[in-house]
Amino acid sequence: MSITPRLLPFTRSLLDLVVAEFGADAPAVSQPLDKEELVRFLGRSKDTDTSPLATIKRRAAKQNRTAELAPEDHAVLAWVCEAFSDWEESYPLEQPLRDQLHRMLPLAVAMALHDDDFLFPGVHPLHQLLDALQAGAVGWQVRLDRAGQMLEQRVERSVDKALEWFENQQVDIESITRELTAANERDSARAQRMVQRLEETEMAR
Repeated sequence: MSITPRLLPFTRSLLDLVVAEFGADAPAVSQPLDKEELVRFLGRSKDTDTSPLATIKRRAAKQNRTAELAPEDHAVLAWVCEAFSDWEESYPLEQPLRDQLHRMLPLAVAMALHDDDFLFPGVHPLHQLLDALQAGAVGWQVRLDRAGQMLEQRVERSVDKALEWFENQQVDIESITRELTAANERDSARAQRMVQRLEETEMAR
């Protein structure tokens, strides 16, 4: 059996490249916040218009602390934010689905800080969930009425479930992805049947 490059896992962490690219301008710090503190601060982010770094600074200030990040953590945060922004611009969605997916940014940053596997592109479960969310939402429009509402609710439900990770880090992201992918496939099959029926009706006429 031949294995194509697409099927091979990315076996190298991007950490060194990320630190080299995004860590050069990171300020020197004396007492950086540890990763678990950063994750807790990010878990309290409710405003999708606020950057993860701004959230961290605001939460630290409430505790009368300076929001200092270790250079490596600062680089990872900057990389995830830029990658997420590029992903949103390259694969745009209609509102409000775009905002729903944007709610995942703090979670992406938190998981990148918490789990070294996040730095292996395409391997981490959250990468796969984000891909499934985007793939299922492509083509969605408000005028789709009931079908559109069902998809919107499905996306919102999947995002809500994923964000529960902040309260329980045992949340099964892979299970959420499987459920979402199965629903997307059912939608696709239903759409194909409708197209086929339309074609057969036109041919009969």
